[in-house]
Amino acid sequence: MTHSHDRTLLASMGFADPDKREPLHDLACEYLAEPEQARRLVRFTEPEEVDPVIESSLESLVQKGEGQYRTTIGFLDVRVDWEGKTRNWEGSVRNGAVIVEVKAGHVPVATVLRQIGLYREYVVPKPPKTPIDIGTRLRAIEANRLGTPNPGYVPTTRLSWILATLHDLVAGEVETLQRSGIHYLPLDRNELNKWYEERLKRLTPKTKEF
Repeated sequence: MTHSHDRTLLASMGFADPDKREPLHDLACEYLAEPEQARRLVRFTEPEEVDPVIESSLESLVQKGEGQYRTTIGFLDVRVDWEGKTRNWEGSVRNGAVIVEVKAGHVPVATVLRQIGLYREYVVPKPPKTPIDIGTRLRAIEANRLGTPNPGYVPTTRLSWILATLHDLVAGEVETLQRSGIHYLPLDRNELNKWYEERLKRLTPKTKEF
């Protein structure tokens, strides 16, 4: 049977990802999408956001085009959309998305860079749900009219990328990722297995003893 990931634009360009059929890959994705871990991902990329509102998802579609011309680029392993409590000088809250590409087996960093590079063209953060503070917005408009500088400006929308692996990268590979604006997150297999065992205990129905 042909897997849906084999019919993406990435696959047609030679970037088919064997990790997608690896059970440990899927387990790592589910682990990172858990609320506690998703918040850690946001704090990892946005340290100033202490308690963001989050919404995590798995296997989010990345598409381009409309109607009959719509093409599936690929699938995001883990996506965490977040909304902070810090407003910029225009009255908008900070918000953004953290995109995580998970690799269970070793994949050349160059391949990851090409994959994320293509995703970057089509992935955008969702608009914030919190309404703009009108008073702050009006003051910002007046400041712009008067040419007054706004030293308190904070970029509103952020899009961050993480490569999470179950194998260690060498220093040169990590530096290559950093130069491309990609964070590196090594995953602990023992921690992952412990989480999986605890989840099994929660999900296993209790049976009555006779």
